[in-house]
Amino acid sequence: MSEENVKLVEAAYDVFATSGPEAFSDYWADDIEWEAIGGRFRGRDAGRAYMQEWFNYFDDFTFETFEFIDAGNDRVVVWERISGRARGGGIEPPPAYFAVAIELR
Repeated sequence: MSEENVKLVEAAYDVFATSGPEAFSDYWADDIEWEAIGGRFRGRDAGRAYMQEWFNYFDDFTFETFEFIDAGNDRVVVWERISGRARGGGIEPPPAYFAVAIELR
């Protein structure tokens, strides 16, 4: 099942890249939970709002995925980078790199 999990997560990120947070959230469980920069989030609405904030803070917000790793036990780790220019000021901070652990069920 692990290869299928990786393919599912890759498909979700492809949808995010082309259609944004709303479409990405179609892949989430209704009771999704995660911890991220800014706190702990529960539910699809909270998750979409959190992700939309990234788009609101930056002009030209982009993210790249580098690797999808089967971590076993229905978990996939995604190595990614985000970047953009600060909205209003035009400052471009250095890209931020993240490892995102996703548990599928």
